[in-house]
Amino acid sequence: MLKRAAIPVLLLLLGSAPPAPEFWPGYEGRLHQSASAVDIDPSGLAVRWTRRFATMVPVNESRIWGDHGTMSSRNLVALDGKIALAATVDAAVPANRACVTVLDAGTGAVLNCVRTEQRLGPYKNMLDATDTAMGEQILGWDPDTGILFLSIGGDQACRTAIRPLANQATFAGAAQIAKPAYQDLVSAYPDIRSARRIVENDPTDPGRRRAEEQNPSTGGTGMPPDQWDIGSLFGNGPNMCGFFDLQAGSSYLTLAKGLGHEGSSGIMLVNKHTGLAASGDWNQSLNTYLGWTAFKMWNGALVDGDKVYYMGPYDPAVPGNEPAATAVQKGLRLGCLRYADENRHALDGGYTGPGRHESAVMISRAFDYARPSTAAGSWNEADNTYRNKAMMVHGDGVWAAWKPSPAGTVELVRATPTVNQAHALSVGAGMRGQDLWPNLALAAGRYVVAALFNARPSGGAAPVGPSTLTVFDSATGTEKWTVPLSYPTLRPHSHELYFELARLVVAGHHAYVAWVDTQTGPNLKLQVAGFDVTSPAPAS
Repeated sequence: MLKRAAIPVLLLLLGSAPPAPEFWPGYEGRLHQSASAVDIDPSGLAVRWTRRFATMVPVNESRIWGDHGTMSSRNLVALDGKIALAATVDAAVPANRACVTVLDAGTGAVLNCVRTEQRLGPYKNMLDATDTAMGEQILGWDPDTGILFLSIGGDQACRTAIRPLANQATFAGAAQIAKPAYQDLVSAYPDIRSARRIVENDPTDPGRRRAEEQNPSTGGTGMPPDQWDIGSLFGNGPNMCGFFDLQAGSSYLTLAKGLGHEGSSGIMLVNKHTGLAASGDWNQSLNTYLGWTAFKMWNGALVDGDKVYYMGPYDPAVPGNEPAATAVQKGLRLGCLRYADENRHALDGGYTGPGRHESAVMISRAFDYARPSTAAGSWNEADNTYRNKAMMVHGDGVWAAWKPSPAGTVELVRATPTVNQAHALSVGAGMRGQDLWPNLALAAGRYVVAALFNARPSGGAAPVGPSTLTVFDSATGTEKWTVPLSYPTLRPHSHELYFELARLVVAGHHAYVAWVDTQTGPNLKLQVAGFDVTSPAPAS
């Protein structure tokens, strides 16, 4: 789904035959590869159904920067032939609360609509969440547990978890109250502990229960069973990041806990089975295990099984574990840590299920690579100028793309326990890192596809360079081809705010770039350009 204008519209485009259901757990899909294994030829694309959501959710706040309602999700999620997004079927909803609608992916029919206690900010809405902008809801639908996680950043952050299908049988056309994800667990085992201590530096501390965490509705303690992390920080948690990652086969949710305007920070782990802290050093601002700060916003930390991959800035003159590291705006550091779960807080009321081993403990450092910048301009990680981090998991490592300098071209980096190699692409010369909106995808398990959408360097200014699509063959280590995305209706991205105007996805060996054509007036069009990445020459 692409971003909305006035009313969010969801279109499903498929080939001639419906594919088998695949899961899409969150932003950029499985392992952030933005890819489906099902090959869809552009000639077979067709609109199978359309679903329109017309209700705006009001936000009770006069200081909002930008949009006054969050009408659709930051991303779509899919599981077992169903699609979920933050939207409602009702004509009106309680102000400042998010609803989730579940659709049949094959027909677009509404299967359920639930009302959550997930707050919508309200302070500083900039259409998409940065650390100082609450923006639209971010969703993650976990294939292992069936739990749907919601998150929103900004000055009054909130993180909620529900079971969106638990009351599907009673859906009668109107939104119903969502079942809290941890309701049954907390009811049966109220003494389940987190890795976080009640008294932070007391080694004899038995560990926090939900009873010791915050209840935002009362101002006291007792975190409700529909919240994760440390619950909602409504009213007293400034500048928090909304991004998190979850994947099948991993116990962890990753998120940044920084409360300042920094561009990088410590990354914390949460156990998705209990919704409680898996990082024992919960109040830190730097990563104790990692030793350096990771990017606070999109894709600074990605999970895969027992591994967490990190991406952050690097300046050899600034130690990565000092507070000054959070302000570094150049260089690149890629790292991977492996964790094991240990039951260090055993007073858990006899619970023996998933999440009992509450503490994520580092067991090895798979790799830690640093690349300096020749000049400033690799990043602009502050306030409302964040960009998506181009990193995806592949095999036993990651691919990442970045700008070592404004004058040079984009560099594609492969990092694994045995490989630390950079490849210079032919695109991006003369552009700063913040002048590009990067998307990465993996096609046919071999080709790294990079869409580099351009952005305005300042308000109203023309972009410095073109938008491009590049295919890199990982088997040969060479750039296969690059084509400019010179479509008149493909608009440059903004110089600020996290609001993407285009997206890249891959289906089999075909890459698709999609955007909304706003030149058609109120009847907007979804434009889709398709490319065969295995072809010897670009064709669209």
